[in-house]
Amino acid sequence: MRFQGDGELALCAPGFAEHLAEQGYTDRSIVRQLGLLAHLDRWLDVQGLASGALSVEVVDRYLTARRAEGRRLYRSRRGLKPLLDYLSKVGAAPMPAPPPVTTAHERVLAPYRHYLVEERKLMAATVSDYQLYAGLFLSGLPVPVRADLSLLKAADVVKVVAAKCRSRSHSWVKNFTAAVRSLLRFLFLNEQVPRDLTGSVLPAAAWRRCTLPKALDGAQVVALFGACDPEALAGRRDLAILTLAVRLGLRAAEIAALELGDIDWRRGEVLVHGKGGRQDLLPLPAGHRRGHRRVLAPRTSPDQVAQPLLEGGCPAHRHLGQDRRGCRQQGRAARGNRPHRTASASPHGSDGDAASRRLPARDRPGPPSRAPADNSRLRPGRRRFAGSTGGALADGVGMSALGELVAEYLAIRRALGYKLTKQAQILAGFVSYLEDLGATRITVEAALGFATQPTAANPIWWKQRLSAVRSFARYVAAVDPANEVPPSNLLTAAIPRAVPYLYSASEIADLMTAATVLRPALCAVTHETLIGLLAVTGMRVGEAIALGLDDVDLDHGLITIRFSKFNRERIVPLHPSTVVALASYASRRDAHFPVRRTTSFFTSSIGTRLGYSSVQRSFARLVREVGLESRSARCRPRLHDFRHRFAVETLLGWYRSGDDVAAKLPLLSTFLGHVKPTQGSQTVFS
Repeated sequence: MRFQGDGELALCAPGFAEHLAEQGYTDRSIVRQLGLLAHLDRWLDVQGLASGALSVEVVDRYLTARRAEGRRLYRSRRGLKPLLDYLSKVGAAPMPAPPPVTTAHERVLAPYRHYLVEERKLMAATVSDYQLYAGLFLSGLPVPVRADLSLLKAADVVKVVAAKCRSRSHSWVKNFTAAVRSLLRFLFLNEQVPRDLTGSVLPAAAWRRCTLPKALDGAQVVALFGACDPEALAGRRDLAILTLAVRLGLRAAEIAALELGDIDWRRGEVLVHGKGGRQDLLPLPAGHRRGHRRVLAPRTSPDQVAQPLLEGGCPAHRHLGQDRRGCRQQGRAARGNRPHRTASASPHGSDGDAASRRLPARDRPGPPSRAPADNSRLRPGRRRFAGSTGGALADGVGMSALGELVAEYLAIRRALGYKLTKQAQILAGFVSYLEDLGATRITVEAALGFATQPTAANPIWWKQRLSAVRSFARYVAAVDPANEVPPSNLLTAAIPRAVPYLYSASEIADLMTAATVLRPALCAVTHETLIGLLAVTGMRVGEAIALGLDDVDLDHGLITIRFSKFNRERIVPLHPSTVVALASYASRRDAHFPVRRTTSFFTSSIGTRLGYSSVQRSFARLVREVGLESRSARCRPRLHDFRHRFAVETLLGWYRSGDDVAAKLPLLSTFLGHVKPTQGSQTVFS
């Protein structure tokens, strides 16, 4: 790396570059830091100053000069810190004295930083983030409290956290609340606050929304390739970038990091530098090695590159939206007309098994691929923003002190990403119960008395009611220690886990046959199709009932499941026979209701969306007519057991074919919509 400077600091350039490399800086960052060193060297020479004159005042003058020149990088002391620390370490410049601590804000953050570095031994990046979040928290406190933290109360903490977390992403909320708890713990240990207030910072929701990736169809990919000019150097470069993104599914950063030595044309391999310093040797797709060379050569038609890729059915990955430099006009048109669905997925190989193929390497399909698409692109995402702090109760008129605390508690927890629909109803009843007793504080006796009502209810329901009250009581106790928190083991009620009823193929056929005698006729065909769909896809009952007309793509044989359990989304490929059955049902449904009353795919006999309870009642009737009996007290026929049957049949099929079942479990987990492969395994193998 060349250093463009000949001043006093030029001697430090080789050591500085080696120091940055040891710290894990990338080559690009090292080049930028060396450019900063060269600029500082030239500025000192123009000013007639030696490196030993780098005092705080000189550094501020230098930063002012950089900003006046319109420099976009390294415009603050924080940006100069790596360079100044190294110069001080090697003795080329004095250690700049830290600015004096003057504000109440800084008087708190300075010792807090020392606590994080010296006692907690946290990494520099974590310390910087915690300081930033702590500063945001302190800036939100009332001015008198900021000046004297001994006045800090739990109510102040609650208000600041609720205000700062509103409309923030879940990851930001989780990091912010963790930093605030750390700061409050430090203030308590340092005797700056009278008591430990960490309990007033409620945890953020840990769930993440799993959304489907934005995909491009074949015509849009062709348009992107067609917008690249193969006669120009930049156009040939863009063709190569698009080819690697479409065919190998490389990340944009991985493509940008490729060097000439990373591609072995003779062996047909490419070395990919991925996340975390990981390196993977991937084979160039068979039949495209020559095409990659043509991309880099002049006079190449875009269709020569694009058409073979599209014939392979490979999905267009998310990186294509970032490759805009050589194809902006066509690219904008393509992105503006993106379909709601992803590219075509592989067909379901059989009624009880997922498509057979090997485990993808890393997070991309390993070329060459026998299947036309792979489901590993259904990757976890998240809901971007935390929930808004809507009204907790119906209104605030005449609300008691406890009622106001409930509203405040629900508001802040919803700001942290929780829904709390059932908990809001329970806590509203708890407040009414306390008001009837004339109580103004929460006691263990009152919480237990409320939780065990009604007396004839299931003990599991009692435990759920007490859990909602206990969480609220823990929050209230942080504000007012006079309130009591019920012990977690006050009520014990184990939830009996149901044993799956694994249907045989004949039992499923009998249930579908029995459904044909239901009346009216549309009810019969609806339940017959619904049972068949559950059996061959392993969908949850609620997911099938919630399907909309736009969610069932019969042309491509795909079902899109939205807002499922834990707000996850996924695509379920269908077997051709399943597509035929769904198309037959759709034609009979549309003939019965030419004018639709609902957007639901499955409709009731009156044209509305199917109700969960009505489906359960109809299924119980079919079970009785077929004569299916419970195999034990915990093993009885349920609609949900079609899902267990699908998972078991898939696993058995893999074992019989000699596949690596452990390697394929992530595929089954993604297909079923599980958060992780271990979810549901306890029930499947019970």
